[in-house]
Amino acid sequence: MSASRQRAIMAQFEEAQPLLEALKTHVCAQLEPLLAPIATQSITARVKAAQSIQGKLARPEKTYQSLTDLTDLLGVRVITYFEDGVDEVARRIEASLDVDLTHTIDKRAFEALDRFGYRSLHYICHAPPELLDEHGQGEELRGLRFEIQVRTILQHAWAEIEHDMGYKSSTELPAVLRRRFSRLAGLLELADEEFVAIRKALDLHQEEVQAKVVQGQERIPLDLHALRSFLSSPLMIRVDEALAQHLGLALIPEPFYPDYLLHMLSLVGLDHVGALHKALDAHQGELAAFSDIYFEFSQTAWGLALDDLDAFRTGYGLLFLAHLQVFLAPGLDVERVARATEFFLALDEATDAGQARVLAAQFCRHRQEQIPLS
Repeated sequence: MSASRQRAIMAQFEEAQPLLEALKTHVCAQLEPLLAPIATQSITARVKAAQSIQGKLARPEKTYQSLTDLTDLLGVRVITYFEDGVDEVARRIEASLDVDLTHTIDKRAFEALDRFGYRSLHYICHAPPELLDEHGQGEELRGLRFEIQVRTILQHAWAEIEHDMGYKSSTELPAVLRRRFSRLAGLLELADEEFVAIRKALDLHQEEVQAKVVQGQERIPLDLHALRSFLSSPLMIRVDEALAQHLGLALIPEPFYPDYLLHMLSLVGLDHVGALHKALDAHQGELAAFSDIYFEFSQTAWGLALDDLDAFRTGYGLLFLAHLQVFLAPGLDVERVARATEFFLALDEATDAGQARVLAAQFCRHRQEQIPLS
């Protein structure tokens, strides 16, 4: 390409800068709500730097007649968490944007095995005519286009690492290193597929657990899915409503830290839905009185008073149930203190065993001072 042609295209590019920045804003504003239902890690855009365009124009293998021959003046990148998310993004792009199918390339189907990071979907789209009119651009920019790359987060990580290493082509590497790249690419491709399979299996597991909880099946291991289903059970709702009313707090649907509750319940042996249901049913009449004991202890131990709470989260009753299990544990006082020490230490409510033992002694002393619960 002649030097004069390069200068003319670069002059076009400088003049088109405001339009390209406006196009970037417009495309991002269109894609963000469009892709909101899909698990995307990021949507980013950048206008190509002048230095990159100069380098592209100087290459000997292609000749450009005008600025609109460059299809990546604006580059948009959509990163999904899952491989099937790429197809969902693609369907929404094709349904909502003016896609140039002649120049759009699906690089997932035919890239070499060691080019995992470039197995992305590259859409070339036309700039909206109304945006060109708004910025008073002449007919020479009517064919302005931009690129959207869609890939998974693993493909993106691979491509970024390759870029950092300066690796452009398999021919640039010794055969032994090309083989290592190919092996690694295969592992990451398998990982992409497995993440999709695991997510689908988790969705199916959640549906099955919810159905079993509704059916009243007891031998269901208590995991996060089972616990979340249990939080909406009639018994749990009844207990939470009674406790919220007793404490004078509004019951809100936001769950009380399910992962924390799950850990706490496992420490007191409530690791199945049936065991949890049985314990909650047996002690529901005692939880209101015990909540008063708990807050008396918590204010002494951590300065946490009932007045510090602005609402009662769904499932908060299980916190009282777990502590009540420790509070009512049979045996000698010294045995109860030992078990309570392990409990507080495992919950990270104490920085060391000595502090946990102090908390345990205070907790058990509250038991001695109270009228025994039935």
